Amino acid sequence: MINALRVRSASEQVADHLREELIRGTWSGTMPGETQLLARLGVGRDTIKAALSLLENEGLLVNQGPSRRRKIELPESLKASSLRIGILCYDENDRASRINIELFHSLIEQGHTAFFASKTLESLGMGVQRVSGFVKRTNADAWIVIAGSHAVLDWFAEEKIPVFALYGGQVGAAVAGTGPTHENALRAAVRRLAQLGHSRIVSLSYRGHRENGPQYIDRLVIEEMETHGIPWSSYNFPCWTNDKDGFRLCLESLFAHTPPTALLIEEATYLFATLQFCGGHKLRVPEDVSLVCSEHPASFDFANPPIAHAAWNYRPMVRRIVLWADNISRGKVDRRQTRIKTRFVEGGTIGPAPRE
Repeated sequence: MINALRVRSASEQVADHLREELIRGTWSGTMPGETQLLARLGVGRDTIKAALSLLENEGLLVNQGPSRRRKIELPESLKASSLRIGILCYDENDRASRINIELFHSLIEQGHTAFFASKTLESLGMGVQRVSGFVKRTNADAWIVIAGSHAVLDWFAEEKIPVFALYGGQVGAAVAGTGPTHENALRAAVRRLAQLGHSRIVSLSYRGHRENGPQYIDRLVIEEMETHGIPWSSYNFPCWTNDKDGFRLCLESLFAHTPPTALLIEEATYLFATLQFCGGHKLRVPEDVSLVCSEHPASFDFANPPIAHAAWNYRPMVRRIVLWADNISRGKVDRRQTRIKTRFVEGGTIGPAPRE
């Protein structure tokens, strides 16, 4: 005999959604009023009333009488515990970034204790041994690691320390993570530069870490350059010592003999250093060299002319990390990785290639 299929009513579906929100900690103390829920969920008032009654029958809500909001009373088994979450930045600049500041406050608003670690990956030399020693000496229940290497993230996974990878070498690591995928924006930027006649396009990517050959972002640039018949070599993908003097020497070397006509710069810190270098060497932007940045910090909003850049919505990344923290606080295993698509925004720092 085949059991009849039972279709859940609208009120049951709304109750399921509200139950999940209650468990996540979206509301505390009292439930929003029916009018607020109507605007939020877009269903009828009778459906809202029936859903709330179901939650009252489950003991999750307590009706406090007419014109009073229902009291939330979650059993201890459903309540999330507060986590002490360490944020391990790549360098000191990460502490001032827009996404990390918002992430810090969002975790606190969710009831967790968040703090920026006293050391950075850079100050620890990115070495697994030094990172592991620092983490073990630091009081934290879970970690958010910004731009961590694959080896560092693998160590967290092997030690079974809850960790979330923001950017970095998360692909293939058994950890939760998120970050932008630059494929759309980078390809569009190279395509536009090719249309403007650029052939000497140089990618200044991720602190010059190319000891093991072209990185993922480099390969995207190479593929698009080849599509437009633009030759490439190590000239297009230079390395530099990971400090300001090393980056300056890299720029001086590039512009000494065969200057690039366009620079793809992964980080805003290096874009500002490049603008300063151009000013000091009487190089005009974009008449002599076009500049494109792979990120969009808040400071770009004050630039005139606007800086060509890759843009993406970082708030889904913040929400994903907060959800991960909530899952971990309830003892759930969460290793899901998500990617945010980017788009190319053409600004005033990009123009036709200079004539030879």
